Amino acid sequence: VDGAWPSSGNVMVGRDVASAMGLKIGSRIAIAYRAGDNSSDSHKPAQKLEGKSQGNQADNQADKSSSKKLVEGRVSTDIMDTHGTTFRVCGILDTGDAEDSMLYATNADLRVLTGVKRGADVIAYSSSAPNVDAVVRSINDMTSMRVRAQQVTKVTAADTGIIAMLRSLFWIVSLVVLALMMVGVSTTISSIVQQRRNEIGLRKALGASAKSIGIEFTAESGLYGFIGGISGTAVGYGFARLLASMVFARDLSVNWWLVAFSIVFSVAASCVAALPPVLRASKIDPAIVLREE
Repeated sequence: VDGAWPSSGNVMVGRDVASAMGLKIGSRIAIAYRAGDNSSDSHKPAQKLEGKSQGNQADNQADKSSSKKLVEGRVSTDIMDTHGTTFRVCGILDTGDAEDSMLYATNADLRVLTGVKRGADVIAYSSSAPNVDAVVRSINDMTSMRVRAQQVTKVTAADTGIIAMLRSLFWIVSLVVLALMMVGVSTTISSIVQQRRNEIGLRKALGASAKSIGIEFTAESGLYGFIGGISGTAVGYGFARLLASMVFARDLSVNWWLVAFSIVFSVAASCVAALPPVLRASKIDPAIVLREE
């Protein structure tokens, strides 16, 4: 939910509704209700529960309310009456499902619009009991209740499987990219060591220790990793934000902790990848190198 949940005078709209009507948080929307919608169909459950006489009374009350036309869209006989009640959009719901094409208001506002006190259409209940399937079957077997139970875990099982598969694919791609990066850093440092063999031999002949030479090349590889980490994080965030905007219609915020971890991990991986060529550089014999010169 982007924004707030519905409250008195404020409604929440689905993403599809907001896109179709050009709504955003803070926008104003006029809602009118046709009194003919309060037909006897909406009172059929009451007729069966209360009896025939009470059902006829409910129909009469519905007919009376249907003949009324109040201002500001309350029980209007016209479809999309221009004198609708104005609400403020306080939130936008984005689920990627049918809920995105709905509008959500409080029961009090809905009662004012329709002139009818409605019950609940959907009841969501969270349970961690191991026999949820049995509970669902028992509710569906009770046809007298005229309700249908559905286990949400079964509905989301396919989506969960797809997400798990994509997550595994991302991990595999990340490991392959990491391996290629380490091979590239190791090859680069090896090439640098080979080009600077004479310099390394001369420095060792002048008293430089193998440790100082190793630290120098390790710091150089860490610098490469730092630059690569910053550029890679920036490019990756750009592609991720573009994908989130095009596919999911969402704005992706920057996770600075993840950015810092990516850069530090890139530096550490570069230093680890540079260890073999650094060890070879520290073992260069200055006598052999200078004799070749």
